[in-house]
Amino acid sequence: MKKIVAVFIAVFILTTSVFAEDGFISVDNGVLRKGEEELVLNGVNLGGWLLMETWMGPVEDDYEEMAYSDVVSILINRFGRVRGQKLLDIYEDNFITEKDFEIIKELGFNCIRLPFWYRNFMTVNGEWLNGGEEHNPGFKRLDWTIAQCEKNGLYVILDMHGCPGGQSMNHSTGEIGSNRLYKDEKNLKMMETLWTAIGKRYKDNKTVIAYDIMNEPQNNTGHTGNYAWQAESREAVELTNYVYSRMIDAIREVDKNHIITIEGIWTIDVLPDPREKNWYNMMYQLHIYDNTIPSIDKRIRELVKAREEWGVAPLAGEYHSSSLESYATGQYKRYSVNRIKWTYKTMGDSHNNWGLFNKGFDKIDIGKASYGEIEEAFSLGVRTENGFVFNSEEYEKIL
Repeated sequence: MKKIVAVFIAVFILTTSVFAEDGFISVDNGVLRKGEEELVLNGVNLGGWLLMETWMGPVEDDYEEMAYSDVVSILINRFGRVRGQKLLDIYEDNFITEKDFEIIKELGFNCIRLPFWYRNFMTVNGEWLNGGEEHNPGFKRLDWTIAQCEKNGLYVILDMHGCPGGQSMNHSTGEIGSNRLYKDEKNLKMMETLWTAIGKRYKDNKTVIAYDIMNEPQNNTGHTGNYAWQAESREAVELTNYVYSRMIDAIREVDKNHIITIEGIWTIDVLPDPREKNWYNMMYQLHIYDNTIPSIDKRIRELVKAREEWGVAPLAGEYHSSSLESYATGQYKRYSVNRIKWTYKTMGDSHNNWGLFNKGFDKIDIGKASYGEIEEAFSLGVRTENGFVFNSEEYEKIL
């Protein structure tokens, strides 16, 4: 009898919006709603900003051998902690400015996904930067971004793109070849501490629409070693869902209103039935980089099935399908799949069709360039209004 009651409660929670206070977007039987109004997200990622990825940024890295942690180490080792950090601040001050949020709104988007990493807030040992939250640079960036979104009528998904220890071996975590989150209690506690602090800080903020627990867990393709679990293997799935459960529990202790989104890499099949976990107000997510019609269709079917069977909202949290972008967009719209384009802007010639704004750029060798040369490269030159070209062809595909 107890089991039947528990299942009934779980289903009730998933298929109603009574848990969300007025004004919050919530998941109602797989649909995002604000009161009676239905909402479908059409947004863009601010990739490469608070966690630089060299392939689309100003730093020379021809073979993608560096992650952001390497960039940080090189600058600090060459110029000292204060001056090295100053260069990173200059980059972050200029890569995204107030003007960008105005542009995003003018382009018709209603949401941004904000990738960040734990080192915006903490040291590698888990100590708060600048002594705590009050003067913490990471929270200052999040506060400012959320304020800009509110000003321009945009929602925000807060995306922990880089977790303590790394949640995969991919450079997008801020490290390369690590993936040491899952079996390291210190890293898990650091992640828990950060998500708890974020949940407490923004629990009443209605511009924040969702917390994205961790970006692309177990994206280990091309890597080998003790931590290079295959994405859909039993161990990878168990480890990933343990972290999801732990972080969701931590967030729900302080914030019962916001949507939580988790990602299946590279299939929804690796994610659990939320009713079995007593999870509520959930959005399940795939990143869709497929470039064949059958594979695009398969991903979208998985998202739609999760909505129909589990009551979760579907999200293509990152997408880019090259020549099939128009087709993929048509399918997202046909099935009301929430979508967030990767990405807003890129630098360099080799990936010039990935951003809505792109700039051909002579990337800088931070191991050899002078402080002044790096400062110049990281300042006005990375601003969108200074030489970036609007990719109208790509934009028309995703309208």
